[in-house]
Amino acid sequence: MYTAWTGGWIELNPMTMVAVSGSTLDKTKYGNPALIETPLVDRANNILVRAESSGVARIKIYNFTTGTWIRDIEVSGPPAQIMPESNKHAYVYCHNGIINLINYVDGRVLSALRAPTPTNTQYLTQIGSQKFAYDRFHRRLLAFQMIANNADGSSASTIKGWYPVPLPVRIMQPIPLIAPRAGRTVPYLTRLFGDAGEPVAGVHVQGAISSVNATIAPGITDNNGYALVQGTATVAGSATLTVSAEAVTT
Repeated sequence: MYTAWTGGWIELNPMTMVAVSGSTLDKTKYGNPALIETPLVDRANNILVRAESSGVARIKIYNFTTGTWIRDIEVSGPPAQIMPESNKHAYVYCHNGIINLINYVDGRVLSALRAPTPTNTQYLTQIGSQKFAYDRFHRRLLAFQMIANNADGSSASTIKGWYPVPLPVRIMQPIPLIAPRAGRTVPYLTRLFGDAGEPVAGVHVQGAISSVNATIAPGITDNNGYALVQGTATVAGSATLTVSAEAVTT
């Protein structure tokens, strides 16, 4: 476990919370930034992940032992926190309120979601008003939220937990993949998007055709948010296909 202590990032024994001698991260070894921001150390893959610098929407990946630069990954905003999710995966919480799930071993951004807003928004601009962590055992995104003290002076700050799922907000106009004809089963392609522009998977998509008699087979969105709705019209004519999706978000 690394923490900002005594002016730099240093490893602590997680059982005793005693600093490990000689473990302070040397910024000159990892690109020599003005300071190392929000590092993640993965000893299993021998990798160090850090924010590039204040105000830049990018993280940098280094070989932890040698300090050799490996790659950069563009993210949704300047990183405020980098939290391990599993082996080779991490959540990056950005200053603009977007959280990216990344694979820092092969350099991919896997998904994006909007971070929960603090209960008391007057503290949004304060450092430490909301800090995130990821519970790898219960698979929950945890957030410490600063809240004004109670009248008797006791703390009212809380830790809340969420299961990170995208919030669907729009669906793509369906596109026929072959020419519609009477008596022909036609697949129509659509896509479901979340509020951060990310795909929404595992949602049933329904279809309805107006003006002509037709049967519609629903589809389900894949990991990229795409779904196929199958439509078969029994007679010729002009028709309109409407698709809809209903997702549980609570």
